Amino acid sequence: MRVNIGDIRIALNFHGFSSLEIPSSYDKFLCNGFQKKDANFDFYSCSNIPEVKGNLIFDADIWNIYESKDKYYLKISYPDSIYPPPRLGIFSKDFSRGKIYCQTGLNDPLYTPLDQIIMTNILSEKGLLVHACGVGINKKGYLFMGRSGKGKTTIARLAKKIGAKVLSDDRIIIRILKNKVWIFGTPWHGDFIEIENDSFILENIFFLEHGRKNKITSLMDVNGISEIIKHAFPPFWNKKAVDFSLSLSQKIVNKIEVNKLYFREDLDIATLI
Repeated sequence: MRVNIGDIRIALNFHGFSSLEIPSSYDKFLCNGFQKKDANFDFYSCSNIPEVKGNLIFDADIWNIYESKDKYYLKISYPDSIYPPPRLGIFSKDFSRGKIYCQTGLNDPLYTPLDQIIMTNILSEKGLLVHACGVGINKKGYLFMGRSGKGKTTIARLAKKIGAKVLSDDRIIIRILKNKVWIFGTPWHGDFIEIENDSFILENIFFLEHGRKNKITSLMDVNGISEIIKHAFPPFWNKKAVDFSLSLSQKIVNKIEVNKLYFREDLDIATLI
């Protein structure tokens, strides 16, 4: 299986699975093949997954990161649930290669949050995965950042009604390529499923808040940087990657207008995009 997400070419190879259940949202990101790949991962279905090695450096309840001399170990387990069974990933330090061991019975090896954790690490010096709705129209991209419940799916529906492409209503990749800020769609959406595998040069960023009336306020650069980081998923266990994320956020606000958007469901989104 070959996918291209955020202009990053990834080979996914599956071994020993009796059947596979890959989320249908990946269909639009499939490639027939590519000469050069940025990352290669092998997935194995096995009765016993290997033991973790190294020191625990990040604990997020259902998943943990361990570091050895030349590898990262990612263990995912759901202690309060039988499904999905545990998984263990063993990765090179730059996450360009990895082997993921899935206990027999798991037919969805990409089951969240594995795929997004992998992408977060691949992007550690290439871009940022952010909690946002991204839309594009007339060759321009617009980013609406917000936590769950802030209205990203509402924005996606409003944008679709006026003919905009919705890249995702939940996870978007931001990268700077050839001195321009780009946003890319991902397979990881919320309630809005009509997503597009596309990319746009970013024109504006809006941080979402519900309000009594529709209103936009401009943010100062320092606040813009803080807001981007609050809505981003950098690998916090990797100091070099965190420094890159801060630097990238600074470059973004230097290039892109950053605003706070207070809105209601009667928002005329055409006035923004």
